[in-house]
Amino acid sequence: MQKTRGSFIALVIIVLIIGFLSGIVGELWLNSFLMPNSYINFKSYSDLSHKLDELIGTQNKTKNLQEQDLLVSEAINKVRPAIVSIYRDKKFTTLAGSSLLPSDYLGQGIIVTNDGWIVSHIAALKNDKSPVLIVTNDREVLKTEKIVSDTDTGVVFLKIAANGLSVAEFNLKENLVVNQEVFVFGPNRTVTNSSIRDLNFSIQESADDLVRESEVFYKFIQLNDNALNDDLGSPVVTLDGRVSGLVISKTGLVLPLDHLVAQMRAAIKNETWARPYLGIRFYDLSEILNSQIKDKQGVLIASNLGIQADSPAKGVLAAGDIVLEVEREELSVLRNLSELLATYHVGDKIKMKIKRGTEVLDVEVTLGKINK
Repeated sequence: MQKTRGSFIALVIIVLIIGFLSGIVGELWLNSFLMPNSYINFKSYSDLSHKLDELIGTQNKTKNLQEQDLLVSEAINKVRPAIVSIYRDKKFTTLAGSSLLPSDYLGQGIIVTNDGWIVSHIAALKNDKSPVLIVTNDREVLKTEKIVSDTDTGVVFLKIAANGLSVAEFNLKENLVVNQEVFVFGPNRTVTNSSIRDLNFSIQESADDLVRESEVFYKFIQLNDNALNDDLGSPVVTLDGRVSGLVISKTGLVLPLDHLVAQMRAAIKNETWARPYLGIRFYDLSEILNSQIKDKQGVLIASNLGIQADSPAKGVLAAGDIVLEVEREELSVLRNLSELLATYHVGDKIKMKIKRGTEVLDVEVTLGKINK
């Protein structure tokens, strides 16, 4: 009985040894014939296993990159029909040589209504408001019937005679995150990859820059890459094929579409849009780093010309007041006063919560119209 048991144990040991040696021989064969050259000279069994893990990791990264490329391709195909090119106006003849040339190219725009309203930026038009030509994705050349511009934002709306156009889908700033990948449409159907560096970038080069106006936007999206000259006015698109804003400077500043909601709604309804006017100058406390100022949110109305002479808030607000909320929406680093006011209309009555000294008050102001 003991002899049989000993033979069984010996047999098990032999099988284990053979299995181990087979594994080594198998990996030697795999290393010699299937691995790249850098994997041939491994020092040990564990070294080879580590290199196999590296190879699998590299293959996974390649797969992820391929999936990313597929997402970008799908997003481009989704949004491209709603992107138009803008050219200088030109008189054509019947000759084939009478064509739009690269030197006639100005910039790009986004179709926002299927009956021909397009949004762009004055930077794309080289600051020229002369009539222009629109070239659609299917290469149709159309004249603009109307050009409407907003001097405060530089936004330009162009109208062409068309119907059944593809319309872009939009992504508001609240749906974006820092380091999110985006791409920018450039001239000649080029696409540039980038990512978001900052969702609330503002220019603060001097103390004067900290004084804000209620009708002027001062918070922008900033990309990690500077825009090329020909990218000014170009749409910035997320990987789901939605347009998030327009490039407005060579340093990669992007005007968020949040700033254009009211204008686009008016365009869709074929209504005339006018910017609502509050007429105050203020400090955004979310931007202020000062140990003597304890309030960190809201806007502090400036002591010098804080209330403009024609402001509808005259007699309601005063220098030194801190505006905390507009219609129960709290002012913060993510939601500033200028952006909020742009969502309203001339004549709207808005309720605001303010802090005056140690007292918190509820007040109401009727928004006026900018006198321009």
